[in-house]
Amino acid sequence: MTVELREKIGVCNEYERLLEASHRAMRTWNERRMIICESGATGRARDLQLLTEQAKYAKAQAQLQKHIRECVRCQFATAMRERVEAEESRIESQTRH
Repeated sequence: MTVELREKIGVCNEYERLLEASHRAMRTWNERRMIICESGATGRARDLQLLTEQAKYAKAQAQLQKHIRECVRCQFATAMRERVEAEESRIESQTRH
């Protein structure tokens, strides 16, 4: 997506960065969880590894949510998306009847 297009539709660069960090943390957590579970490892060390990855994901997700609450551009984009979705839903329900 070009910078010009991002600006037109209200995509925030910081939001994109935080979203990617959240996705990356989730992928890492899932991958490590699968590796640990498949290895048959048990005990405190395994639990700490899983909790550490889960905490990294939770932190990344919390940072993303905080940004969405505080960023005027993201709030505007969310409001516009909600309006478009509501209008699409209204039109769809009218065409059914």
